[in-house]
Amino acid sequence: MVFRRSIANLDFLVSLNSIAMKAKKALIFRPSFAILFHRNMDLSKRVQPSHLDDFDRKILAILQRDNITPQRTIGDAVNLSAPAVQRRIKRMREEGVIRADVSVIEPEALGQSITIFVEVEVISETAEQIERAKSEFAAAAEIQQCYYVTGESDFILVIIVPSMADYEALTRRLFFGNNNVKRFRTFVAMDRVKVGLEVPVG
Repeated sequence: MVFRRSIANLDFLVSLNSIAMKAKKALIFRPSFAILFHRNMDLSKRVQPSHLDDFDRKILAILQRDNITPQRTIGDAVNLSAPAVQRRIKRMREEGVIRADVSVIEPEALGQSITIFVEVEVISETAEQIERAKSEFAAAAEIQQCYYVTGESDFILVIIVPSMADYEALTRRLFFGNNNVKRFRTFVAMDRVKVGLEVPVG
């Protein structure tokens, strides 16, 4: 579904009604999750490749599943002392290998039951305009993830909202109210099959 700034109000309402009908199924989710990051987490930070040995990788595998696992329990699992585990975790945090400690939140517990994916194409791709778009998308609380990508679209957004009315309000604020947005395409999630940020440790 392609939304254009020049779209007539009637067509816009018809399109939103179509999305809303599809969204009814989206309300029948299996338990789903959202990742809540520390506010000071800097996603733009580039981490230099770090030498990780087998102990580090085993520790990371455990922390990705449950980052409040006691260090003594981790030590027993990887055959290290608790102080040795603590030193390794501290080092990996300082190096940026561990970027944040997170809590996994149930979206529906907070009334955030609809997940939407949006492809955004901009008019001007100057460095200034792209950085401005990044800042605007990063500042929107409804946007869980934002990627600047190759291809026809310039951005891929992952959005979570309580209702389609909230999404409509968001589109008016972020897209229709933005002179540099050429078009955007909306995809409503029917089911969350897999959600997570776990990185294979090898």
